[in-house]
Amino acid sequence: AIDVLEQQTVDLILSDIDMPGMSGYEMCSQIKSDERWHAIPVILLTTLSSPVNILQGLKARCDYYLTKPDTRELLLRSVKELLDHPPGVPEPDGEPLDVFVEGEKRQVSAGRR
Repeated sequence: AIDVLEQQTVDLILSDIDMPGMSGYEMCSQIKSDERWHAIPVILLTTLSSPVNILQGLKARCDYYLTKPDTRELLLRSVKELLDHPPGVPEPDGEPLDVFVEGEKRQVSAGRR
């Protein structure tokens, strides 16, 4: 995906998390931290549905985290929403919020969106 972004413009990225070479979390983080690409919407579509996995997706700044088996309708609605209303430049993170997930303390922070 990163190589493709270096060569061409894309409107949206739909990715799994378990991939060879780089996880979807890593890919999303890299895209969202690069000024050239940070406004490209990213949907992570995966079977990983634990709260820890979802928090990792949020930390990577994905725009939607959808779990399989997904409904076709939800995926299509999410894609349409992001194409009709792209997220644009990410907002600065707010104050971190302490969250306890599976017995571990984690911090979550995000812009208003």
